[in-house]
Amino acid sequence: MLQFYLTRAEYDFTNVSFENDKLFLFPVIYSNNRPQIPYEAFYKKDDVIMRNALFLTLLTKSNSWSYEKEWRIIQASNCQIKQMPDISCIYLGAACSESDKQQIIDIATKENITIKQMTLDHHEYKLFAKTII
Repeated sequence: MLQFYLTRAEYDFTNVSFENDKLFLFPVIYSNNRPQIPYEAFYKKDDVIMRNALFLTLLTKSNSWSYEKEWRIIQASNCQIKQMPDISCIYLGAACSESDKQQIIDIATKENITIKQMTLDHHEYKLFAKTII
């Protein structure tokens, strides 16, 4: 099994229809606290409160991930599975092994996907992305 430290992937949304597919793009909310679903959502069966609580739950992550500046797509429909857009770039984590890195490069080369290697700054707590293909 291929295991590696993949920091993130970039997707090409140029051919994605947000209006027709009822897709909504939201920034992730970073917090020290887990979202709570209010009592009213269950016992009063309040759809607005339930929907808001669900969105908050889907969009919230721990503050420890805030460096990602992630956005999420949520589809407001009858839970149909949609095809994700093509990956346009893969960011390899700074600790990715050479063997995993080579396997990913081989696949990405065949699929014409850009790969960037994350590297640590030696003076500050920062990461930088360097294009490798």
